[in-house]
Amino acid sequence: MTERVCVVLVTYNRQKCLRKVLEGIKEQTHAVERIFIFDNASSDDTSNFLREAGFAIASDRDGLAKKL
Repeated sequence: MTERVCVVLVTYNRQKCLRKVLEGIKEQTHAVERIFIFDNASSDDTSNFLREAGFAIASDRDGLAKKL
């Protein structure tokens, strides 16, 4: 059986830490198939950093997470 690894990462105003975290994920023993990053409405440059790093950005403009 082939192991599949996905990463779920939640961040809030940690743009400066994300580069190191993402590099660490790439260095793991098992290849990571997907990385899901949830940005909790950061007011720093997190979304721009992620966009420049090639991640697709989806936002919760309707506040669905708050309704759960």
